[in-house]
Amino acid sequence: MRIFLFLCLLVLLFSCTSREEFVIELNLQKGESYWQETINSNLVTTKMPTFTNESGSEQKTRINFSVDESAEGLFHVTAFFEEVEIKLMGEAEHLEEMEELFEKTSEFQELLREINFGFTISSKGKIIEIRDFDSVVQGLDDYFKSLLPAEQLPAAKLYGFLDESFFLEAMNISMAFYPDAPKRIGDSWSKETTMEGMLNMTINSDYTLKKVDESYFYIDVAGKVDFDLEGSFFKMLNEMGNVELSGEVFGSMKVERSSGWVIDSEMTQTGDIVMLMEFPGGGEEVNEVRTLNSMKSKVKGGLVK
Repeated sequence: MRIFLFLCLLVLLFSCTSREEFVIELNLQKGESYWQETINSNLVTTKMPTFTNESGSEQKTRINFSVDESAEGLFHVTAFFEEVEIKLMGEAEHLEEMEELFEKTSEFQELLREINFGFTISSKGKIIEIRDFDSVVQGLDDYFKSLLPAEQLPAAKLYGFLDESFFLEAMNISMAFYPDAPKRIGDSWSKETTMEGMLNMTINSDYTLKKVDESYFYIDVAGKVDFDLEGSFFKMLNEMGNVELSGEVFGSMKVERSSGWVIDSEMTQTGDIVMLMEFPGGGEEVNEVRTLNSMKSKVKGGLVK
């Protein structure tokens, strides 16, 4: 009888422990600084009827985030680049010119290291506002204009992405994953983030709290990427031929319990663009052009000591 009661007590204790709820949110401290290092590797494979081409890039950035104010679930942060590296890979002829552009006396990297900007973020990872960003956009815009011939500017589209709304949406995609309510181990929650402008895409992600230890939350991620053909870039492609788009995102992250800061993360985002189009001189035959885009992102972070 005693053994039976003891086993019942163990089951009860285990049940109570497994149903513990955890608050997963940002809790940054005023006066502290946090760092984040990101490596994005992007591979684009284009399959034409007669050949296949691969190109890609790797960007490594390390950003320092200093918390200026912290009150009522809002954090006022100043950020600056500590390290920037850009590498281009592929077979396309223009890559030599682009490589020269980015490596030329490391001027581009040095420019980014001089940039700092401010933003306000909520405890749920939502970017409320960005400050001091106009000068950043203008400085980068002028830089690219000074290096690229006028006829190459429309094709490069490098500076077209550097505006406040695009930057804010991009930050929300990576930061706004925190759940609105406490979660137990095994619970899942969903988040929808959008990026308008040239891409016009919506990412619907499902997050699952897989494990909790004394210091960290372990979270798995799986989601779907929906593209709007009315987005300026995809609308242009659709005018060239019938376009079908699909994409997904998956990965995992390790989040510090005390601060809510992402300590380690590995994510993969894929995109599949299929175009059915006729080529000049090809008669009425419809050919398939397929572009596969795979971006792997590795993030590490922590408290600046």
